[in-house]
Amino acid sequence: MPLHDDAPRTPGDPEPLPGLHRDRDGLVRAAVRHARRLEVLLQLGLLGERGAEELDDIAALAAAVAGAPSAAVSIALPERVVFAGRHGLPGGRRLDVPETSVPCAHVVAGRAAVRVVDATLDPYWESTELVVAGALRGYAGHPVVVEDQVLASLCVLGDQPLDLPPEAHRRLAALARQVSDLLTLRLRVQDLQDDREQLHSERGLLHQLNAGQPVGEVLRLLAAQVVEGQEGAAALVLRVLGGRLRVAAAHGLGPVERAVLDDLPATPVGGPLGEAAQRGVPVDTAGLAEDYPALGHRLRAARAVPVLGPSGAVLGVLALLTRQERVEPRAGARLLAAASLAGLALRREESEGARGQGGERLRDALTGLLTRVGFLSAAVEAVRGVPGPHALLCLDLDRLAVVNDSLGHQHGDALLAVVAERLRETVRASDLVGRLGGDEFAVLCPGLDAAAAAEVARRLAADVARPVPLAGSPVAVTASVGVAAADATDDLVAVLRAAEHAVVAAKAGGRGRVALADPEAASAAQESNLLELDLRRLLDGGAPGAQLRLVYQPQVDLADGRVSGLEALLRWDHPARGAVPPDQFIAVAEDAGLMPVLGDHVLREALEQHRRWQEEGAPWAASVVWVNVSGRQLEERGFAARVARALADHQVDAERLGLEITESVVTGRTPTARRELAALRGLGVRLAVDDFGTGFSNLALLRGAPLDVVKVDRSLVAGMGRDRDGARLVDAVLGLARAFDLEVVAEGVETAEQLDALVDRACTSAQGYLLGRPVPAGELVAPPAVPARGGASEQAAPPAVPGAPPVFADFRSAAAAVLRLLRDEVGMDLWAVCRASGDDQVVLLAEREAGSAYGFAEGDALPWQSSLCRRMLHGTAPKVAPRVEEVPAYATAGNRSLLPIAAYVGMPLHDHRGDVFGTLCGFDAREQPERLREAEPRIELLARLLSTLLARELAQDELARRLERAEADAARDPLTGLANRRGWADVLAREEARCRRYGGPASVVVLDLDALKEVNDTQGHAAGDDLLRRTARVLRGTARSVDLVARLGGDEFGVLSVQADGAGVDAEVRRLGAALDEAGVVASIGCAARGAGGTLADAWAAADAAMYAQKRARGGRAAG
Repeated sequence: MPLHDDAPRTPGDPEPLPGLHRDRDGLVRAAVRHARRLEVLLQLGLLGERGAEELDDIAALAAAVAGAPSAAVSIALPERVVFAGRHGLPGGRRLDVPETSVPCAHVVAGRAAVRVVDATLDPYWESTELVVAGALRGYAGHPVVVEDQVLASLCVLGDQPLDLPPEAHRRLAALARQVSDLLTLRLRVQDLQDDREQLHSERGLLHQLNAGQPVGEVLRLLAAQVVEGQEGAAALVLRVLGGRLRVAAAHGLGPVERAVLDDLPATPVGGPLGEAAQRGVPVDTAGLAEDYPALGHRLRAARAVPVLGPSGAVLGVLALLTRQERVEPRAGARLLAAASLAGLALRREESEGARGQGGERLRDALTGLLTRVGFLSAAVEAVRGVPGPHALLCLDLDRLAVVNDSLGHQHGDALLAVVAERLRETVRASDLVGRLGGDEFAVLCPGLDAAAAAEVARRLAADVARPVPLAGSPVAVTASVGVAAADATDDLVAVLRAAEHAVVAAKAGGRGRVALADPEAASAAQESNLLELDLRRLLDGGAPGAQLRLVYQPQVDLADGRVSGLEALLRWDHPARGAVPPDQFIAVAEDAGLMPVLGDHVLREALEQHRRWQEEGAPWAASVVWVNVSGRQLEERGFAARVARALADHQVDAERLGLEITESVVTGRTPTARRELAALRGLGVRLAVDDFGTGFSNLALLRGAPLDVVKVDRSLVAGMGRDRDGARLVDAVLGLARAFDLEVVAEGVETAEQLDALVDRACTSAQGYLLGRPVPAGELVAPPAVPARGGASEQAAPPAVPGAPPVFADFRSAAAAVLRLLRDEVGMDLWAVCRASGDDQVVLLAEREAGSAYGFAEGDALPWQSSLCRRMLHGTAPKVAPRVEEVPAYATAGNRSLLPIAAYVGMPLHDHRGDVFGTLCGFDAREQPERLREAEPRIELLARLLSTLLARELAQDELARRLERAEADAARDPLTGLANRRGWADVLAREEARCRRYGGPASVVVLDLDALKEVNDTQGHAAGDDLLRRTARVLRGTARSVDLVARLGGDEFGVLSVQADGAGVDAEVRRLGAALDEAGVVASIGCAARGAGGTLADAWAAADAAMYAQKRARGGRAAG
C-alpha cells in the first residue's frame, strides 16, 4: 500500500514512496487542503453534507462486491470527512475527525489505493481516533479522480479485519473509475451551462448594439463582461486611429493607469498592445511593469487580442490585464470571443460617420444629440470670449432601468428619444443639448446665472416627467438635475464634473429634484481623487506597511469572559495628512477598485500577527481573528483560493480566521459570490454578517447564506436602553439567530447597562469600548469582568492558550516535508528548493545540517547564469555528481568560487505546462560517492512528486472555470426569480418548527391568476410569461421583507406571512388586492392563519380551499 513501506501489495499496485511515512502527515494535510481540489469539489457541490442517491447506490454495490458491511464515497476535508455516498454506515454524512486519522485522506495524498487489513496491528493506525474508538479496523479504498484531482475514495470498511482478494480490489477499482466518469460528466454539463450563459450575455450586448445603444456604452459593458469574476483584473478596448491606439472603453483601470495606456503607437514600440495591433495576432506578456513602467506593479500580465474587420484589417485591440503571473487559458478563450463583438461595435461606429479630429463620434445615433465629446467641444466654442455668467445643467433619468427591465430595451430607447426631443423643444435656440451616455443628458445655457438656470432646470424636469405612451400604456420617468455655474475662463470639464456631483446630491434628496453645485462637494471630490492617487502609489510601491497598520478590538464571550475573537481594523497614517479616517479611505478604495489589493494586504497582515501570537503563546492565540471583506473581493473568482494560500503561507488554522461581510453583500449575492462563500465555508473559515439590522435583515438572508455569526449593529444595541422597541428589536435578532443555530456578537457595547441586558438575553459575545478599544497588537490586555446572568458579577476564567500545530498546506508545506526527509535519510549539508527567476536562482525553501558550511536562507539569490543547477537543466552535466571535480561543467561553474561545493545533486521541477520552474537540489562540502548513487532513484521520485504538487498549485491561475451552477437553484423558479414549490415547502417546514418552539402567529396567502390561460391562448406565451413576472413584482413589492413569496406552479402563487395573525393577514391581502388591481392583474386570493392546534400545512390547505371557493364564486374579494 502506498504510504506504508511494509504494506502487502497486489499486482498492479504502484511502488510505495520511500521513507514517506516519516513525515506523511504534512503531505496528507497539503493534499487534502489543495485549493484546486477544493475548487473542483465546490463546483460539483460536494463540499456540503448533502449526499447523492446515485452515489449511495454505487456504495451499496461496492459493499456487495467486497462482501463488506459498509461502504462509502468518502471525501476527506480539513478536520472532517463527508460521505457523498454511503451504505451501512451509522449516523449522518459528516464525521468530525483530523484528516490524517482517516485512510481516505491518504488515498488523496498517495493518489493510489490504500488497504488496511487490521488497523489495530498497524503502528501508524493503531493510535488514531477511529481505531481507538473501535469504529474502524479494516479498510480498502480506491481513488476517485476528476480533473487530475483525487477528490474522494470509494471504500469498504468495518469494525473487523478486512482482507479482500485481488478480484474484489479490481472490481472496486472499476467502480471507482465509474464514479470518476460520473463526476467528470457532471463537470462537462456545467461547462456547457457556462458556455450557454456567456452566449446569452453576448447576445444581450449584440441586441443593445442593434437597438442603437451608444457604441461606447456597449464597449464598456463588454470590457466589464471580460473581467467578470476575475481577481483584480482590468480590460480595455483600444481603437486604431492614425497609427495610434486610443482607449475606447475600459473597466477596472484607474485614471492614471488609463492615461498610461492611451495614445500608444500601434507598433511594437507601443509594447504588447501595439505589437498585437501591428501583427494582427494575440500577444501575451508576463511583465507589464517592464513593458509600461509608468503603469505601476498592480497589474502583472496581459493578453492582447486584435479586433479585426471583415477584410482582416486591424480596427483595434481588446486586452485583458491581470494581477496573476499569467492570463488563464479559459479567460483568454473568452477574450477571443469578445473580440468578435468588439469588432462589430467598432465597425458600427465607423459606419456612423460624423467624427471629430481624434476619431470620436460627435453625434449620438439614437437621439441625434451631441455626444459627450461633441458637447464639450461645442460648449468650449460657445463660451469662448463671451463674458459670463453661464450655466451647465446635467440631467439623469431616475428609473430608466425599470423601463428597460419591464418593457425591454427597445421601449427604453424610445423613451430616450422622446426625452431628447422634449429637451430640444424646451431650451432656447442659443442653448446646447447633449447626451453624455446611457441615461445622462447635459444642457449649456450661455448668459444665465445659477438662479435662472435652476428655474430652467425645474422646467426641464417637469417636461421630462410628463407620461410617455409605451407598449400601450403611459410610462412616466423623472429626472434629477444638477446645476453648475461657469464663466469664460472656467474649465468646462471641471464644471461638468461639478454638475454631475450636484446630480448625486439631487438624487440623495429624492427623485425628480434639482440641486445647485456645492463648491465644498466639488472640493471634496477633488480631495477624494488626490487621496486615491496617494493610496494607489502606496499599494503600487510594494511596501504598504510603511503607512498602513492594523489595530485589534476584542470580542468577548459573555458566558466565560474570555476573548473569543479580535477584529482587525485598518488605519492609515499618512505622512502629510496624518491619520486618515477609515470610512474616508475605505470608500475611496471601493470606488477606485483597490479593495482586492488592500483587502489582501489586511488579510495577510492579520494572519501573520496571529502566527506570531501562536509562536509566543499569547492569550489571543486561541481567538478567531476577524477581517472585513468587501463585495468587490467576493465578486472575484479565486478569492477563496487566495485565502487558502494565505492561511497556508502563514500557518494559521482556517478555523482561526473569520471574514465579515455586510448585509448588502449577502442579500445581493451573485453566483460568483455564492460560490466563493461556499468555498470559504468548505475550507473551515468562519463567516459573519456585519451590521445586521441596518439593511434588509430577513429570514431569507439567514436561510440562504453559509453563515456562522450575526453581528448586531451598534444602533440596535444603543436603542436597547432608550425604549422597549429597541430591546424588542434585539430580542427579535437573537431569536432569529438561534432559530438558525447562529452565534450573535453585539457591537458598540459602551455601557454596563447594555452589557447586563445582553448577558441576561444569553447573547453569545459582545464588542465595544466598554470591553476594549481598538489597539495595536502589542497593547492588547485582558477585558474587564463580565457579569453573570442575572447581574451578579464574577471574574471570568483566563483565556485558554492553544497548543494546536501549524497547518501544513499546498506545495510549500509538501516541499518542506520532502527537504526534511532528504536531510534525515540522505544527508548533505544543504537541501533546497530553488526557482529560476530572471538572472537569479532564488531559494524558496532550505534545510541545513547542523554545522553546515552554507548560510542560505529563504529569499537569498545566486547568479543563475553561473549556477550548477543551470548546467544540469541544460543537459551539459548529470543530475547527480558525488565528486564535482570530475564533471568539467560543474568544476568551472562560477558559483563554486562563492561556495565550497564538493558534491551536488539537482532534479528539475516542472510546472503545469511542462516548463522548468526550478530545482530540488542538494550541496555538500565533502564528496559523497556512495550515498548519492544509492539515493538517486528516491530523490528523483520525490522530485516528480513535488512537480506534481507544484503543477496543481500553478494550474490554479491557468485554469479558468466559470463555476456557475449547472442548473437553476432547485428551490428557485427561473421565470420569476421567486421560490418554487420545493423552496416554499422547505421554508414552511422551518417556520413550522419555529412556531412550535417559540410560538407566535403565522399565516398563508394563496393567489391564482384568473386569466393566464386566456392570455396564453389569445396573446401568446410571451405575454403570459410577462403577466407572471408582473404578478411576481407586485407580490415582492407588497410583501414585507420577512415574508416569503413563491410561485407554487402554473398560475398559482403563495405568500408565507411571518408573525401575522388573522387580522394582520386580512390587512395584507387587502393591500395586495389593491396593488394587483392597479397593475391590471386579475386573481383569486385565499388566506388562512395557523390555528392554535394546527400547522402551517393546515393553513396552506385552508387558504388553497378558500382561494378556489372565491374562484368559483368570482366575487373579487379575498376569502379566508
